[in-house]
Amino acid sequence: MYVHPAGEGAASPLITGHGMTWMVGAPVEDTVAVMHLILAGIPVRYPRMRILASHLGGALPLLPRRLDDHLRSSPLRRPSCLRWPSAASGTTRSATCIRRR
Repeated sequence: MYVHPAGEGAASPLITGHGMTWMVGAPVEDTVAVMHLILAGIPVRYPRMRILASHLGGALPLLPRRLDDHLRSSPLRRPSCLRWPSAASGTTRSATCIRRR
């Protein structure tokens, strides 16, 4: 599954209202979309599925420990999330394209 932002600036006027739809909004949308998949337990239910997240996965590579810590103390922990995000994030990949000028 390839995850790419829709260019909606994560529906935030703080992003779109200041012309940051793609430079900031795209990685935010990537992060949110993949986190929805992880919290829904998709990587656990479909372990052979590859999730390719554009823009280096947004903030995901920086968040696994923070997500684990938050979910341990949060009432929002969902039963469908059978593994901690740090364990599930190992099943995600990030993709980017680098151009040389």
